[in-house]
Amino acid sequence: MIHKTKFFDNLEKLIAENGVFIERKSGTCHPKYPDFVYMVDYGYIRGTQSQDGNEIDIFVGTCNNGVIGCLVTLDLYKKDSEIKVLFNCNDDEISKICYMMNHSPMSCVLLRK
Repeated sequence: MIHKTKFFDNLEKLIAENGVFIERKSGTCHPKYPDFVYMVDYGYIRGTQSQDGNEIDIFVGTCNNGVIGCLVTLDLYKKDSEIKVLFNCNDDEISKICYMMNHSPMSCVLLRK
């Protein structure tokens, strides 16, 4: 049985308790891959840890709708997989993020709340 509600509720709790740090504003390039432009603010949830040893990644949109989903990503640059939280994103921002992730040596699938 899948407990999506608990998963997303726990993500909301992590964000509320720890906050978010934006590393790359919308329109900026990745520091190592200048052709990779972030179309939505991107950062991490403070005080967390993901499988790669870094914090949990997060895209932060312009709405006030909380966690709306996650991307499960495969990164051929780093040869790893991760989740990336979608927070306060509208449908247009989600489309931009998925386009960005799937039109590079990376790919993703969307898991909606």
